[in-house]
Amino acid sequence: MKILKYTFLLFLLSSPFFLNAQAGITAVPFVLIGPSPQSGGNAGANSVLPTNDAFGFYYNPAQLGHFSAENNFAVHFYPQRQTWLPQFNFSDLYFQSTAIVLGYQFPETLKEYNFSIGFGYQKALLNLGENIAVNNDGVEYARFDSKEYYHAFSVGLHFEYFAKIDFGFTYKSITSKLAPKIINIGTETTNGTASASAIDFGFIVTVPILKSHIEDVESALYITDNVSPYLNFHTGIAYANIGNKIKYIENQSDPLPKEFRGGIGFSSGITQSINSTGLNLLNFELGRQVNDLLIKRPGPHKDYENWPSDVKFFEHLIEGKSNDWVTVHTTLRVDFMEFFGIGWHSFEGGGFNRLVKNESMYISSKGLLKFIFENSDDSGLEFWLKNIDIRYSQTTIKDRHNHEISPLHGTKYKGISISISGIQDLIL
Repeated sequence: MKILKYTFLLFLLSSPFFLNAQAGITAVPFVLIGPSPQSGGNAGANSVLPTNDAFGFYYNPAQLGHFSAENNFAVHFYPQRQTWLPQFNFSDLYFQSTAIVLGYQFPETLKEYNFSIGFGYQKALLNLGENIAVNNDGVEYARFDSKEYYHAFSVGLHFEYFAKIDFGFTYKSITSKLAPKIINIGTETTNGTASASAIDFGFIVTVPILKSHIEDVESALYITDNVSPYLNFHTGIAYANIGNKIKYIENQSDPLPKEFRGGIGFSSGITQSINSTGLNLLNFELGRQVNDLLIKRPGPHKDYENWPSDVKFFEHLIEGKSNDWVTVHTTLRVDFMEFFGIGWHSFEGGGFNRLVKNESMYISSKGLLKFIFENSDDSGLEFWLKNIDIRYSQTTIKDRHNHEISPLHGTKYKGISISISGIQDLIL
């Protein structure tokens, strides 16, 4: 009987989504690879803490609602392909992704509630390299390229009523091309190519505990005439990869990595009035998120769960304890003058037998130019300074002891994003 010898098998066995108790539970685990260099790769409380990152809707479609409240366009891409599992030194094993988002703020008739809507598109590709088919005697008879990818289309809605509320929905088209079709002995036919569709949905609620003077002149707590602090509470929930099972072999199917993501967080900082707008001099964000793979286990039959029954609110979300089924993510971000930001992210549990940590940073043009041209009288220049943001971001993944043990250790994400806001004000 002819057999296949896949180099991608090494990927499956070494992938973080297949370690320990999670081993072999789902198909297409690549859809769990977080794409954003700015938001910390695949860690952090990115389903909870609002972000204007174009990749934000991957973590929670509701992020697209938040984006649309103040922005009209953004694109985030990698300047070069990202080597995946660098510990194995496979030159043709890499990950790539690009996201494009649009936002629209509704006119004055709905201004009281600040209604806005956003649309997003993302493509992600995991290239598994060239693979070899051999027969029982070890003789090569075919070579082929293996890859997996998905296209995601998303819509998000934002409105304000005492709190800032964001909803979102995403449709994904997933394709897995591990091998060509192969006919085995007898009548059994196997197919190395399969496809599936899935949906994500979620929400984020932001409750302003203390508003800055930019948002509320009367109730703000002033440090000086044009400087005031703010404090927000955030909570968010997302369900990802909901869909039918994926099938490579007739009469045999595997579940998608359906996942629950939820948590809480806080953001706080100091805002200064500058150039008829606001500049966040300092911003802190702290969040914790729990992820639960919604697959029934243990047992011979793998099926979906409808509810994150493994999640215990106090133990996992408050105390930060994890187990074989629940991954706990913790993130801390600090931003300086909307020009430079750093983040520390960690996650443990759910197949990770030790703590994995991420370190991220970004440099942005927006805050720097706001500060430099604070007293400019050029209205055209002022528009560009206020509404154009060119940003470089980077995340490095390490294991807890900085030893080169984890397959993810040394993985680096590098991205460039361009975002534009205020287009509607300019046109209207």
